[in-house]
Amino acid sequence: MSRNIAFSRPATYNPSLVKKGSTVDDDEDAARRQQLKEELGLTEDDDDDGGESCRRSGGGASDEWRQRCDDAMAKLKIALANEEKAQSSLSKLQLLSKSQTAILKSTFDKKLKSKETIVLDLLQVISDHESKLQKSGIPFDAFEGPIKEDVTATAGPDATVDAFATLKAQVDSLTDENVSLRSKLTSATAFPATTSATGNPKLEKDSPQLLTKITTLENEKQSLLQLLKDAQLKLSAQKAAKPTSSGDAAVVATPPPAPPSVVNTDEFKDLERKLAKAEGDLKKASQKSEAAEKELATLKSSDTSSTDKIKLAEAEAQLTATTAKMTDMKMELEASFQAKHDKLKQAAEADLAKLKDQAKKSILDLRKKLETTSRSSADVNARLAKAKSDITKHKAELKALRGDVGALMMTLGAATKDMAGKIEGRVRAQADALAGVVENYKREMKERKRLFNMVQELQGNIRVLCRFRPISKSETANGSKVVTKFTGHEEVSLVGDKGKSKAYEFEHVFDMASTQDQVFAQVKPLITSVMDGFNVCIFAYGQTGSGKTFTMSGSADNPGINPRALTELFALKDSRAKEYSDDINVSIMEIYNEVIRDLLADNAASTYVRIQRSQLCYESTNGNFVQGLTMVPVKEAADVFGLISKGNQNRSTHATDMNEHSSRSHSILSIYVKSVNLATNTVANGKVHFCTGILNCLTLSQLHLVDLAGSERLSKTGAEGLRLKEAQNINQSLSTLGNVIQARANKQKHVPYRDSSLTYLLQDSLGGDSKTLMVACSSPVDYNAEESFCTLNFASRARCVEMGKATKHVAKATKE
Repeated sequence: MSRNIAFSRPATYNPSLVKKGSTVDDDEDAARRQQLKEELGLTEDDDDDGGESCRRSGGGASDEWRQRCDDAMAKLKIALANEEKAQSSLSKLQLLSKSQTAILKSTFDKKLKSKETIVLDLLQVISDHESKLQKSGIPFDAFEGPIKEDVTATAGPDATVDAFATLKAQVDSLTDENVSLRSKLTSATAFPATTSATGNPKLEKDSPQLLTKITTLENEKQSLLQLLKDAQLKLSAQKAAKPTSSGDAAVVATPPPAPPSVVNTDEFKDLERKLAKAEGDLKKASQKSEAAEKELATLKSSDTSSTDKIKLAEAEAQLTATTAKMTDMKMELEASFQAKHDKLKQAAEADLAKLKDQAKKSILDLRKKLETTSRSSADVNARLAKAKSDITKHKAELKALRGDVGALMMTLGAATKDMAGKIEGRVRAQADALAGVVENYKREMKERKRLFNMVQELQGNIRVLCRFRPISKSETANGSKVVTKFTGHEEVSLVGDKGKSKAYEFEHVFDMASTQDQVFAQVKPLITSVMDGFNVCIFAYGQTGSGKTFTMSGSADNPGINPRALTELFALKDSRAKEYSDDINVSIMEIYNEVIRDLLADNAASTYVRIQRSQLCYESTNGNFVQGLTMVPVKEAADVFGLISKGNQNRSTHATDMNEHSSRSHSILSIYVKSVNLATNTVANGKVHFCTGILNCLTLSQLHLVDLAGSERLSKTGAEGLRLKEAQNINQSLSTLGNVIQARANKQKHVPYRDSSLTYLLQDSLGGDSKTLMVACSSPVDYNAEESFCTLNFASRARCVEMGKATKHVAKATKE
């Protein structure tokens, strides 16, 4: 039973807007705009004029009603889309109902065909039983009127029921026929025994079967006679083997005498037993033969009465079996038909109920969606009505705004001239104020430099930083333990072999997790001093493998003090290029076995230079310099990095037990800065040295960066031969450096600078007016605790050295 459901459309629904197969999107948009204009009551002139006015005015009120219109249009589109979805869902539901009905019909047809196949199979079984009855010679009424295949294929369930009813009627007729046959069998049994075979046609018909049975009995008789003959032949053969006697009775009663060769009585007895058994078999065969002859005679004399009785008994047995089979088949067929009919009925009812539930649910959902869509459409209509009134209101406001804009345009020319005069006056006032700011800035910059250098002097001319490297993976695998304890950014404690702890205090202590950025933050102020005309010396001290080279040089992706200092130096140079003209030169040397080698020379391996003491012109200050040292002018930091790579290739490094690439010499990178103040024509000469390893200092306006050799004992290096001599010279120079630091700390009159090339070259940095920074690099693990103690003790002594106040080297530039 189907139900017709009608859906109401919203007021803004237009069937022409429904998307079809070949509709163009532009046409749809135009149709929607036209429909919206009709509903809002707008004309083409209003639309064009309003849009142009909105674009010219750009007022806030116009934007507000335009936004409302856009919102209304968006909600209208949503409502239309929802309605289209509802229509589509209804169409899909109708198609679904049709498809479900077709599927159900197809399912019923398949099940009916299956039933028809079962009926045909039963008809085949009935046919087989009829064939068996015919072969048995039992008369019966043949089953007629089979169900036509073509009719069954097209008939419905009622035709199948009729076919089964017909089949049942035929089975009933067969049952009645069996009852009549049983009654005939009973009447046939009541015939007298003397009825002749020729007077009964049924007996004449069954005579071939009786003859077959007689033939079988005769064959058995012949077999028995043959057995009798075989037994007689065997007996004759046994008698021929014995000696002749007077008669047959003597042969049977008295055994023959044994041959002369036979003396065993057991064999004789065995022969007697066999003879007796053969005679017994002969008698039995004779008896069987006689019995067979008597049976044959009895069968022949019994005439046809016995044959008729046997035939009737067999027919009755077959009839009984056939009746039982037909009854079973009938019951089975009825039960199967009823079960399958009930099953199909239940399945059809379940499917139909399911389809009804789905249809009801879909209809309810569609009703809800339709109600929601209707409410939304009503809301949109209400908002559109409000939008119409807002548009009318905004048109009036827009017209008023156009009048105001016209009036403002007329007064704009005079206002522009007035504003230009005011702006020009303010610019003049700002320019006058800026001149005073520039003067204040110059004065503040000068005061900043003074305070900055005062802070550096108050911190001490020799500042000491302490850094501990991280634990390596091999040390962790070997079970090494950390013996350092950090109690702040300025203190560290070291635990010895006997468990005693000693505390040290420095300007800054970097733990094992420190970074290169944190270290350079403490070094950066000294680079500024170099550009201001002060001499600076930065060096690192520590045992091999404590991180000196990493701290000073670093790696390509994590640079150390040297690359960062050079980058900062050239950045300062570029930042003050308008006020100063800076010239920078670079030299690189090493001290190997107390001999100074020029690493930038063309033949660095054989170029040796010496230190000389001379009188310099700048402020009458004496200083040491290296005669014949190669000095290369540079323009940017990349030039310095290339020179450093060249110097590293010429430097002496070999493997020891402490480090695979141990430095066997002290390397010094010197940077000479000459600055000319373009405003005052003042020359500032600076020389800066960066040192890595042990103490590295520089004199006379220079920046020294020094990479020193390791400070470990000879017993731990495992050096022999030439390596042993190198280690001895290294330890001598470092020992002299320690003596110089100790003498300076104790304020002794005589300081042994000339005891080694290292201290003699760095004399001005260790005892002059330069700013000096030392980085003490140490290992945190227990097996290096002794070397760490030595490094920290040396750093503590260096921290106690009091140097003179650093001075700025300034001179008047000469005009060329």
